[in-house]
Amino acid sequence: MITNVSWLSATEQLTWRRLLALHMELFPAIDRDLKDRTGMGLDDYSVLVMLSESSDGRLRMSELADRLSMQPSRLTYRVGQLEHMGFVERVRSNDDGRSVYATLTAVGSDQLASVAPVHVDGVRRLLVDHFEGDEFGRLGELVGRVTDDSARVAPIGPNQSPVPQKTV
Repeated sequence: MITNVSWLSATEQLTWRRLLALHMELFPAIDRDLKDRTGMGLDDYSVLVMLSESSDGRLRMSELADRLSMQPSRLTYRVGQLEHMGFVERVRSNDDGRSVYATLTAVGSDQLASVAPVHVDGVRRLLVDHFEGDEFGRLGELVGRVTDDSARVAPIGPNQSPVPQKTV
């Protein structure tokens, strides 16, 4: 039992509660916005993004679950739904025969390319536009002190889309 507790100050308690509210309100709002405008939810979109950012458009299911912080059974269900829509394929590994890869299809890549601008617009409206100047970048730096996002965040240059651009 902890006997010497360093209780949160009023400012720390307020900040903590604001972070909780942000977490509980923001992600459902982004999910709702994306579903309403595209028919695709944030979980499915996130699967497609992670696959698109991998070097060969595929990831082991276990690695994908880790990157998304998603329970394997939930990911299996989501990938099954995406596979049914033709956006991904599950492919058994040739190396060991036990591992299964989720692979982004051309149809999935096209879907991602059409949904990504809507997602970015929603993130901008619901979050980014509430900040001025470099505040949002500073927020990212501060949050980065706490999170280990190295496996979840692919390096992206300024004004660069995470979605491969089509050439026409």
